[in-house]
Amino acid sequence: MAKCKVCGYRLGEGVTKCPMCGAIAGSTVAGEISPELNLPKYFCPSCNSQILGEHRYCPSCGVDLKEAAKNAETQKQETAEEKKCVKCGAVLTPNAKFCPECGAKQEVIPVQQASKEPITSKNLKTESKKEQKHCPLTTTSGFVNGKPETPMEAFEYEIEDGKYVLTKLKDEYRDLTEIVVPKIFSVIGNHKVLNEDYDPTEDDEEDKFIVEGSFENCANVKTIIIHNAISEIRGRAFANCENLKNINIPSSIRIIPCACFLNCKKIEEINIPNLITEIEMMAFMNCESLKKFIIPDTVLAIGQEAFSGCVDLQEIILPQSITRLSWGIFEFCVELQEVIIPNSVTEIDCRAFHDCEMLETIIISDSVEKIHNSAFWGCASLETFHIPSSVSILESSVFYECYYLSNIVIPNSVNKIGRFVFSKCESIESIIIPESVNEIGESAFDSCKNLRSVTILNQDCAMTDFPFTNCINLQELKIGNKTYDSKQIKKMQSKYKRNVFIENLKENIQSWSEDLRGASK
Repeated sequence: MAKCKVCGYRLGEGVTKCPMCGAIAGSTVAGEISPELNLPKYFCPSCNSQILGEHRYCPSCGVDLKEAAKNAETQKQETAEEKKCVKCGAVLTPNAKFCPECGAKQEVIPVQQASKEPITSKNLKTESKKEQKHCPLTTTSGFVNGKPETPMEAFEYEIEDGKYVLTKLKDEYRDLTEIVVPKIFSVIGNHKVLNEDYDPTEDDEEDKFIVEGSFENCANVKTIIIHNAISEIRGRAFANCENLKNINIPSSIRIIPCACFLNCKKIEEINIPNLITEIEMMAFMNCESLKKFIIPDTVLAIGQEAFSGCVDLQEIILPQSITRLSWGIFEFCVELQEVIIPNSVTEIDCRAFHDCEMLETIIISDSVEKIHNSAFWGCASLETFHIPSSVSILESSVFYECYYLSNIVIPNSVNKIGRFVFSKCESIESIIIPESVNEIGESAFDSCKNLRSVTILNQDCAMTDFPFTNCINLQELKIGNKTYDSKQIKKMQSKYKRNVFIENLKENIQSWSEDLRGASK
């Protein structure tokens, strides 16, 4: 009598599909195995590998399993209940999915399994402790990239629309350093845990639980191997795996979800498949050892703070497919030295490069139309920046504390300079503000200590305060056709250091002139 090559079940003549595991006759690949199936499970007496189904010899070491299988079958029969085919009435094995006589699909009725000590990490004893952690026993003979699958007993899971969703690595398996995701899983999901800070008197019911990723907080794991049949990875899947160093993203994945690798501090390199379309917010936040990252042109969007806190990131290659650099996308990437912004980008969001202290070169095209608040705040090493001719507003603090920025040209497209835009840009020596600018915000050039000459071509330009407070070396200020010397400037710095809004310089020009004349006496 032929036997199924997957689970070892004895097949009748003419049977085309195994009634136990659903495998096609002759195939070595299981069908959709129900978690309620009561297949014999026992251990090889020689190598201690766990066996699923009937096998004459151990798949791992080849020892004869006749007695071990007989004991497991006896134990199984003691607890099994008789079941008949829903169509022809033939007697079936417990929880058979198909009738071996007529082939009819059966409704699975759970049967209480034989009592047995649950498998824990303490049961997984091998000759060395290191082997125990790297090569846990598996309930199948499946391999992924040459590695045996981690046993199903290690995971909590759910079934959604016929797909097996891995929701959690069980607590007793969290000492493992290597995990091989079994092929039966289609989704790496997440689970809910009780929110310790939940207060029923103040918080909403929806705040009672928080979501954790499948492998979140697995502090010992160093390697995770994922097969290419995984179609989805959900948020926070590997968050806070502080020692995770090696992981592959399957080519079947399309989205890298929110906080997927948050605080994975040991990952140095990770390859992104060419079919990825989106990297969600905080996906690689605080990956402190990540040095280089290449984003394929299939990616259409990158979320907020996706690479924030990657303090060792030295090279990033952005795709020509994105249109926006999101909020804080490279914030605190202190080792990043050069960035080429693709021609497809039209908007640079707030704090995009905040505190990128070593960033020296930014290549940017005229396709960029908006540069938002604090986009380059704290880029202390930046010396030159080309403001695109398509930008109309320089929002507040865009270049705040860019200490070495010295070469800056404001294009005629700009009509507003926000508050603190060039504050503490200590290397700027001169600046020409074009006639198109009709508003300069509070302290726009505050503490530009080496600023010596300023020309404002529009004498009707409105200002908040005196924009050049604490510019201790400012010698000459030209506004329209009027020029003011250092004494007059110091007078204005003293008077307008408070938050006094001058709605229109033209309406206040007489007051300015009187003050400046007084300063010259």
